[in-house]
Amino acid sequence: SFSGPAVVQPTLTANLTAQQILFQVGSTNHILSSSDTAAAVTLTNAVPIRGLHVSGTNTVSANVVLFGGKTNSIQQAGPGTLILSGVISESTLGTPVKYERVASAGGRYMILGTNTYSGDTSLLDGTVYLSSLGMPGAASSLGKGTNFYLGSAGSSRDATLVYVGSGETSDKTIWVGAGSGARSISTTGATGGLILN
Repeated sequence: SFSGPAVVQPTLTANLTAQQILFQVGSTNHILSSSDTAAAVTLTNAVPIRGLHVSGTNTVSANVVLFGGKTNSIQQAGPGTLILSGVISESTLGTPVKYERVASAGGRYMILGTNTYSGDTSLLDGTVYLSSLGMPGAASSLGKGTNFYLGSAGSSRDATLVYVGSGETSDKTIWVGAGSGARSISTTGATGGLILN
């Protein structure tokens, strides 16, 4: 659990098992990193990463292994930002991941790692920035899954995908949830084009 402004940044030096990475209300500028690129935090809670900070940015650059067998919900309070730049993997094949708000506003997620979990990914609301979409079966910001779900069906909450990568072609299927909330895909910040087949 992280609270208040960052004073000392924790560094992972070996594999670790924990229930959850939690950024408390008022936490900001924390970076959970690793000095061993092979080390990872195995998280046993189905809400493995939760950001309660409503402003500022917190970062997990260490590798993370998700709890297997059920959907993992990564949560962020809006308009705070959560950066995930380590590799997100899974303990059980086919683990899905969804990104969703904690409370009244959707958060911002920057997913910059080459993730290897194999389930599908959903953004229920808020904004997700991706460095890659990838092909089904190939590691990417959205893992190896075949499908990406943008927005929750019947929801009034806005959901935005922003591609910030260097250019690619993706066969990943993007499902846009019908609802009164805005759904959008943007390439603002990308250095190359995005082609969706």
